[in-house]
Amino acid sequence: MAERMAQAGNVTPAISLEGFEARTDQRRGAGVFQRVLAAMARLRQAGVLFGVSLTATRENAEEILSDEFINFLFNEQQAVYGWLFQYMPIGRGYTLELLVTPEQRLWMWERTWQILRQRQIMLIDFWNCGTLSEGCAAAGKPGGYLYIDWNGKVMPCVFNPFSGANIHEIYSRGGTLDDLYDLPYFRAIRQWQGEYGLEKKCPEEHGNWLLPCPLRDHYAIGRNLIETHRPEPEDDSAADSLLDQSYSEGWHAYNQHLQQLFDPVWDEQYLKKSKHQYEGQERTPRVD
Repeated sequence: MAERMAQAGNVTPAISLEGFEARTDQRRGAGVFQRVLAAMARLRQAGVLFGVSLTATRENAEEILSDEFINFLFNEQQAVYGWLFQYMPIGRGYTLELLVTPEQRLWMWERTWQILRQRQIMLIDFWNCGTLSEGCAAAGKPGGYLYIDWNGKVMPCVFNPFSGANIHEIYSRGGTLDDLYDLPYFRAIRQWQGEYGLEKKCPEEHGNWLLPCPLRDHYAIGRNLIETHRPEPEDDSAADSLLDQSYSEGWHAYNQHLQQLFDPVWDEQYLKKSKHQYEGQERTPRVD
């Protein structure tokens, strides 16, 4: 398989790990870590570029961003990129107990940029690096994407398990991707993205792109969109989450705590610096 991937030249696997051997095997099964190392060795031998996909939880956030683990992945194993996904409580056995704490998330934001800038390692945090993608990337926004699962259900994002339609049904009626793009649920998300800052000309009018997700960071908004447009839950767990009062209350409390920590960071590190740079350009003519 590694040799076939090398011949294709347009495939790069992002291999999932939860940390070193103990944490990876605890979550993914005994022996998984060693099988991952063997797969990475085969990929290196075949000349296939590969990356890693890391799920940050309350239990492992510090480990996966430690110097030891970063050196292991990018120096010893020669991964060329990394995706950092903060645990999202969806799917089977969802629980908010594994969410990184707001304090951990703030530390992860600082640590990720330290790795990017000082080590020049391409490690992107799906939520904390929302400033790189101009906020939420879901629902087919320009530069964004849609997610289609193995049954053909089309969802705004892999972390938003509510489907606006099934691609098989759309195509059986002679439809195209344009019909998926124009679904009311997806249009409503893109409208929120625009109002949150994507369509704003002045940075001071933007919502906080460090909190870009209409479901994870603004649960009340995401829930209202779901109740208004009635997308189909992807599975029973997604349906159950809509009836779980503790789940909803937990998200509201989590979002409030996030805003208390991240709004000052957004103001100081992004809005004020952006305004200063803009004003500086106005006062100082360009000479390059």
